[in-house]
Amino acid sequence: MDTENARGEDASKRSEESAGLSRRSFLQGSIAAGAALAMGTFAPGCAPTENTAKGDPKTEGDDTAATQEHAVLTPTETRDVDVVVVGAGVGGMAAALQAVEQGLNTVLLEKESVTGGTSSYAEGMFAIDSHWQQEADVDYTTAEVLQKVMEYHHWMADAELTKAFFDASGDTIAWLESKGGVFTGVETLGPSLRTWHTYEGMGAGFTKRLAEACRSQGVDVLVKTAAKQLVIADDGSVSGVIAKAGSDLVQFNARGVILTSGGYADNADMINEYTMHDYDDLTVMGTPERTGDGIQMALEAGADTHVLGTMMMCGGAIKGMSASSQLNVCAGRQPMLWVNEHGERFANEGIVTNFSFTGNAMGLQREVFNVIDAAAMRHITEVGCYNGRGVYIRTGEPMTEFHGEFEKEQAAGNPYIFKADTLEELCDLTGMERESFLATVEHYNELCAEGADADYGKKADYLQPVKEAPFYTFKLAKAYYCTVGGLKVNTNNQVISTEGSPIGGLYAAGCDAGGLYGSSYDVGIAAGSQQGWTAHGGRTAAKHLASL
Repeated sequence: MDTENARGEDASKRSEESAGLSRRSFLQGSIAAGAALAMGTFAPGCAPTENTAKGDPKTEGDDTAATQEHAVLTPTETRDVDVVVVGAGVGGMAAALQAVEQGLNTVLLEKESVTGGTSSYAEGMFAIDSHWQQEADVDYTTAEVLQKVMEYHHWMADAELTKAFFDASGDTIAWLESKGGVFTGVETLGPSLRTWHTYEGMGAGFTKRLAEACRSQGVDVLVKTAAKQLVIADDGSVSGVIAKAGSDLVQFNARGVILTSGGYADNADMINEYTMHDYDDLTVMGTPERTGDGIQMALEAGADTHVLGTMMMCGGAIKGMSASSQLNVCAGRQPMLWVNEHGERFANEGIVTNFSFTGNAMGLQREVFNVIDAAAMRHITEVGCYNGRGVYIRTGEPMTEFHGEFEKEQAAGNPYIFKADTLEELCDLTGMERESFLATVEHYNELCAEGADADYGKKADYLQPVKEAPFYTFKLAKAYYCTVGGLKVNTNNQVISTEGSPIGGLYAAGCDAGGLYGSSYDVGIAAGSQQGWTAHGGRTAAKHLASL
């Protein structure tokens, strides 16, 4: 996949600046912002009122109930450049490298102390017609893959944007290699097409090479420098950005600003405001501090959005643990018996090979448990796991470290892992409804004996009964990697206003840019699409800016 990662802790650290904004709050704050406009800047918001909006992911044109106060930032220093890129993941570094290739004086801002962002935890990138595929006799056309993904997204994705991305994707692979990126080959991921170009050294190695290329090729890379507000010209176009570096506020005047700040995965207010989920019920994987900075600044400048509430859900995980640990992969990615707090089975556990499906199914439950008996556990640990985790743990690989990891966590008092000698004891430990759970197990074992899942259609290989003690059970948090709904953009990656026209000088890419997805990530078809979209968007924005 493209954003599977090793971070498993509950990323609750958020700054005051992470408060969520909306188009309605933009309009409500426009009077207060008048002074900022008069000064040539539009200021970001402070803390919002309590968010109460829930339900389906919001699409473009939706209003929200948040109100917003605005403050004006006064820079202590001013610099003139051609382009400012906000966020140093693959999208930001691709934008910066393309910009300097086009002869533009480029500054790359990263609020963290290191570059890489979400991409540091990625494993690979989508492409069609790359030299890797040509050499492997893998022959897909844009038209056939486009049809598959558009049907998957029920045509909620922007077909024009998606086609432009697919058409350029093979060239993007070669271009990234010319900048130092190294791929190891092209693979499938579970049921996906063979479009997933895996990184040498995972995302950390890949982004490290791109960062080295940025510095060697003339990009001014500034870490610990956080973009705070856009500079708005009298005609409403964006003419720069104000950033905070330590105690200094620096205004970068520029021909254009490219937003690649990584979405809003760590912003509780925005998760609660824009998605169908409650942040407290989730666990987020990936780099911290993805607080929606780019999206918030653009919304204040009048930007529209495309299915802003879409998240890359990834199934279940043990809160607070590394996502790539064998214990966590066993807990969240094995298709054994999944039940909710009522002890009721709710899905075909075989969907675990498509983590978007798994995330969606588990996301509808209040609590989720995976129940594995001793016989199935022996198969997982000695013969091979039923389902792996990307290139971290391959499907069929024995999880030989599971028992050691389990015992260590059990001794430490991990409240999400359980081991019992009877099913009744298991109910007492987990809090599941005993009568319902015992009935579920009895019925499930009958299905296993028949070799056919008449309830949900799980394939026979995964129908492993729950009979032999001890019984292992894991309480799973609903996990996600990142947000993938974002700002509305055109095929030049220009941000589109609520009036339907491009906002001059403002671009977005990666998790800040919407258009590629409907309500879910398409990992089961186009594995790595978010990483490919990120690189494509950064390059496209820089090329267009250079052409003006």
